[in-house]
Amino acid sequence: MRAPDSKLFMKINSDPNERGSVLVTALITITILTLICATSLYVASQNTNAGMQTASWQQALSGAESAVDQAFNALNMSASGTAGAWTNWKVKSGSLPATQPAGGPNASVAPTSGNYNYLVPSNITFQQGVEGNNSVSSWVTIDTAGLPLDNNGNQCYRVRATGSAGAPGPKRVSNQRLDNDLRKLSLIFDRKAGVTISSPVASRTIEVIAAPPAKNLFAYGILLRNSVNMQGNTFIDSFNSGDSTKSTNGQWDLTKRQSHGNVATINSTGSNLNNEPIYGNLAYSGPTVKETGGVTGEIYTPFSASSPATSDPSWTPDYTYSGAPATHSLTATGTSNAATKVKINGDFATNGGAFTISNGNPPDPITGKIPDAYIEIWVTGQFSTTNTLTQASTATVIVNGNPTTKPAATHVTWYVDGNISTGGGSYTNQGGTALYTTFNGVGASPGGTGTATISGNSTFIAVVNAPGYDITVSGTGDLSGSLAANSLSMTGSGNIHYDEALATNGNIPLIGNYAFASWFEDNSDPTRGLTF
Repeated sequence: MRAPDSKLFMKINSDPNERGSVLVTALITITILTLICATSLYVASQNTNAGMQTASWQQALSGAESAVDQAFNALNMSASGTAGAWTNWKVKSGSLPATQPAGGPNASVAPTSGNYNYLVPSNITFQQGVEGNNSVSSWVTIDTAGLPLDNNGNQCYRVRATGSAGAPGPKRVSNQRLDNDLRKLSLIFDRKAGVTISSPVASRTIEVIAAPPAKNLFAYGILLRNSVNMQGNTFIDSFNSGDSTKSTNGQWDLTKRQSHGNVATINSTGSNLNNEPIYGNLAYSGPTVKETGGVTGEIYTPFSASSPATSDPSWTPDYTYSGAPATHSLTATGTSNAATKVKINGDFATNGGAFTISNGNPPDPITGKIPDAYIEIWVTGQFSTTNTLTQASTATVIVNGNPTTKPAATHVTWYVDGNISTGGGSYTNQGGTALYTTFNGVGASPGGTGTATISGNSTFIAVVNAPGYDITVSGTGDLSGSLAANSLSMTGSGNIHYDEALATNGNIPLIGNYAFASWFEDNSDPTRGLTF
């Protein structure tokens, strides 16, 4: 047997330097992986901390907004006379506190000057066992803040609400320091109370100005169920026919213009003012009204109100005609409590010549004055004036055998089931103010729909109460009075002048809720000298 060949065997040598390099490489790799893991954990921890703080910041806003809702609920209940409006509210005197107040007698009415009402609602508690913060606390105050009364004698109020939510996690800022500057989280020190705290907290304060509800329909120059659109060279303003400093001979006067031409819409979808002037306030609910640069007053939202439907009269007519009377005239002899009642079956149109509605009451035997006459006219079809319709304010009577012209005011109330087409120049209200003429657009059924066009080249003076009608104001003539409609479109150079005297003489109730006149978040930091 042959002995093994020594050349077939190799001797493997182990180099200590090579073993050392492998160990160093392994240690470096482990170190890098450890650093990567540590960095990842740090970033994840910071992001989680930032997420927790952001969530708490948002929860604090929800707490503040829920407290504002409770304040508005109390104001609305108080305005409507509902019992229990101020249950659980307290009243205190002095300036508003920087921290949550305590003590004080029970509130029973809305706060007056120098006082404030406050409420500490129950905490909002979330499901137990969830990650992060599980409750939100809040408190809210209401005061007058020196705000003035509105045109109806109602008080505006300031509502300030603070919501607080715990911010789980360590007392350190996140990796985005600007986020902490924005949110002004109290991690160690309470910026408002000026004291240290045991655990981090997010706190937010919002301030809202509550605009009061109107007392009657005529508190708004224009009340709409839907859109308002203005274009061309139009504007809306106000005057007061009963005040010589705000009108001239009861008529609108540019030099005595007032800024109470308030416009309100329950649903603002599709509204665009095109920056045309509104000398008054704008109140709306729904999408933001476009191009409101011409509004000189406040812009309120949301706006909540009822727009009562119109209906045909239930009375039995004194006179009935098929179309406009052939005499081209109607005579009013009724009183405010018992008006002359006329029913027009079909359309009423003045295309056959001039038409006159006059006062037929005899003079008072003692004073010689002619009492005001009242007439109600129900048109079951369309209403249009192509020739002049004159609503007279004088009458000729025989005095001592001589014909004499005397003041003889005529009040006319129209109920129209069809569309309406009229305007200044074709309808002359010689009484001079909207108190003498009212148009009720009823539609094909009570509260129905229709269209109304107000045009012409002079001023049409009337109250237009047609909540189901789409109304167009066009031409060069103006509307002087007030307007309730479904929608309003203003074109050409026709304007609307709201007569404030209607707010005094109007008697149609309007239930409205307090609306937001302004909203802002108070991010002041008193400890750093930052106040707003």
